[in-house]
Amino acid sequence: MSDRSAATTVVAMDGRRVAGRTRRRRACAVLVAALAVLAPVGCAAPAAPVVTQTPPSVRSTAPPPVIPAPEPTVEAVAPAEPPPEPAPAPVADRVTAVEDQVVALANQARADAGLTALVRQPDLDAVALAWSSHLAGEGLDLAHNPDFSQQIPAGWTTSGENMGWLDDHGQLTVEEVAARIHQSWMDSPRHRENLLNPAYTHIGVGVAHNPEHGYYLTQNLAAY
Repeated sequence: MSDRSAATTVVAMDGRRVAGRTRRRRACAVLVAALAVLAPVGCAAPAAPVVTQTPPSVRSTAPPPVIPAPEPTVEAVAPAEPPPEPAPAPVADRVTAVEDQVVALANQARADAGLTALVRQPDLDAVALAWSSHLAGEGLDLAHNPDFSQQIPAGWTTSGENMGWLDDHGQLTVEEVAARIHQSWMDSPRHRENLLNPAYTHIGVGVAHNPEHGYYLTQNLAAY
């Protein structure tokens, strides 16, 4: 119960008691008036009543005890575990990504030399991939396809082939694999001449991977 409600209750109770005494005083006053009328007959008038007043009771309610707020609870939060390393992309996806990068780097080199871009040709891709797969499947030493000019689509006026191999031990990204092979070709005069031959119009790239021997890359170029 709050201080205000307690004080209100106490005043109300005291008021009733005082009111009760007031009624009794009125009763005495009426009795005195009646006796006063009879006084000439010989009755002595009663002494004037003594009116006593009781001071009102004031009761104060002690304020409720102040309860201090509890100390804040500090809970140590365990550090979040680092996110798991992303799973490596499947080999097939990595191989495809390397092929795309090799084509992009070849056309960038031609653009830097002021030459037209080469058009990627699926039939040239197929010949290049077949040869890379042959070498990777056997883990063979790097060698040119002696029959590539007979295997690519007929109608070409000039053709060429670049070969590359890289064993990265699984440490390089697909961009790094493609960049290293491409740079090795650009650093070789005859491979560079193939890449920047203004007569070529089409390109095909095939990449195969051997877990023990790394990446085998074949690049077929032709003019149609």
